Amino acid sequence: MATRLKSGRVQLIFHELCGFLDEVTFDGRFSPLHTAHWAGRDDLNDLPPMLKNLRGDFFCAPFGAADADPAETRPHGASANDIWEPVEILDQKGQWKLRPEICGATLFKHIELVPDHPVVYQKHVFKGGRGKLPVAHHLMLKARSGLQLSFSGYRYIATPPDPVEVDPAMGKSLLAYNTRFRKLEQTPLADGRTRDLSVYPLPEPHEDLLMLSSDPGILPAWSAAVCRDENWIWFALKDASVLPSTTLWMSNGGRYYPPFNGTHKRVIGIEECRSYFHLGHRASVAPNPVSDAGIPTSLDLNGDTTEIRYAFGVVERPQNLEKVGDIRFSGESLELSGNGIAINIPFNTNFFNE
Repeated sequence: MATRLKSGRVQLIFHELCGFLDEVTFDGRFSPLHTAHWAGRDDLNDLPPMLKNLRGDFFCAPFGAADADPAETRPHGASANDIWEPVEILDQKGQWKLRPEICGATLFKHIELVPDHPVVYQKHVFKGGRGKLPVAHHLMLKARSGLQLSFSGYRYIATPPDPVEVDPAMGKSLLAYNTRFRKLEQTPLADGRTRDLSVYPLPEPHEDLLMLSSDPGILPAWSAAVCRDENWIWFALKDASVLPSTTLWMSNGGRYYPPFNGTHKRVIGIEECRSYFHLGHRASVAPNPVSDAGIPTSLDLNGDTTEIRYAFGVVERPQNLEKVGDIRFSGESLELSGNGIAINIPFNTNFFNE
């Protein structure tokens, strides 16, 4: 089942299976979220539902390998593979409940559109439950032409211990792994060179992943992508005390096995997370180099209510704005600026404090 939500500037389809936000369109013309070219094929029923139908944005709990509960082993957990049952559906907002519990908690999803706001507001609420759990929003953009990426101030940037693809018969990774560095613009490669990964995609095929962790004092913490050729700016906002990190999944033809087959190209996941990279439940709740650096890698469900708020939007790119330099609250709107240009975007500036 699918539900369509629509406001003056945004429309989307929500899929109850996997909880995908799909066909998200802004101002009737900008649709930058990615849908895998194999999505929905009937001959892929042996794949987990999330991978078979991969698209848009979805919520992961746990993020990465579901390896802590023998009853749930699908990648990214039940929230990304199971059924979300409708609780209340209106024209511009909806609430759904995940059918299975996670760590004994009932999980609710809230999506809201606001007239005149080019923004999708989301809230996930865990009620009850106990245990530690890595979580993430798994939003993917299609870089049909080049993207200029930028992020609010970060204090930690690194690659995971091992390459995404180790066997050259299965795929190709370019980055230097098990490496911490200072700037996305000077990302170390396995061959000793550096590349500017603030510009995506790279010209050569590769499958890679890295993680940035935000300065916890910034609200809102943000991620942004400017597409000059298609004239849009995508942005995402979060509270870094809740989702302290951003995982970048760069999928550009470097994974050779099904269903990717070397043809899943120019895709970037910009995944706001509280986790130890994509390495799953057990790795994220155990001590690890990221948590040792003082950056939380899992939620602590304590039997009460835990909320995770996240918003993303798209606006038309002003002429000469090539890279987002800052996003901040300004009165009852957002001020997005770069290259000496600033625009105001309607936004509920109380969203993270409600």
